[in-house]
Amino acid sequence: MLLAALPADGSTVGGLRLRSSLDLDNDTFTQAKQELRAAGLIVLGVGRGGTVARASASAEPTRREREKTSRLVTRESDLYDPFLAWLRAGLADQPGFAHAKKMATPKGWQSSTGKWSRPDVVAVQVIAHEWLPDITVEVLSYEIKRFNDAEKLESVYEAAAHGRWGHRASLVVELDQQSGALPDALLDEIRRFRLGLYVMRAREDGGFDIREEIEPARTEDAELEDVNELIDTFLGREAELRTEYRRYIGKA
Repeated sequence: MLLAALPADGSTVGGLRLRSSLDLDNDTFTQAKQELRAAGLIVLGVGRGGTVARASASAEPTRREREKTSRLVTRESDLYDPFLAWLRAGLADQPGFAHAKKMATPKGWQSSTGKWSRPDVVAVQVIAHEWLPDITVEVLSYEIKRFNDAEKLESVYEAAAHGRWGHRASLVVELDQQSGALPDALLDEIRRFRLGLYVMRAREDGGFDIREEIEPARTEDAELEDVNELIDTFLGREAELRTEYRRYIGKA
């Protein structure tokens, strides 16, 4: 039962979660782990409650082997431009001010703002409704992770940290064509932080299929000073872009 419950690709499962899913008492679960480990069938790791993984996955390709054969990118930055192009295509149909930029560069943000302060991609929209007197400014942030980091909870927390700068934060993950749903623990944290989720899968033609899996919720947690600072950095020294933005917010 325990061995059958472990992913065939050799990825790890938390011990507490595994024991709960099998509904085993502690003694039976511990004995099963010891027997499987002695037989060389599983590998135990550290973590909350420990982790368990198959020692080998001869019947199925390992995660490392899948990385080599599934057209996965070698660098996270290789995902930025394809996602940005997809995002800009969607914004092109939006009325008013709607622009997106790649921000994950040394020149795009001051390093003094901290480890998790620089979204990989940012979009800024100014929304004006025909019969309402006020305009709405929305800052959308996207934290992009390659396949190797897609299932790490740290990626969720990094995306959530960008909530200090804007109104809708999202996590974008690269998956291969064989990947199914993301782990429940990851999805639970994404929903807890009210993040959006986007999935990128490489196609044979070199492009990407990109899908929105969870729509990001709008929050009002960001401080106005931080939002103002991000927009200033986003607009940069592009005079035309700054003039266009000022016109749409009524300050031209």
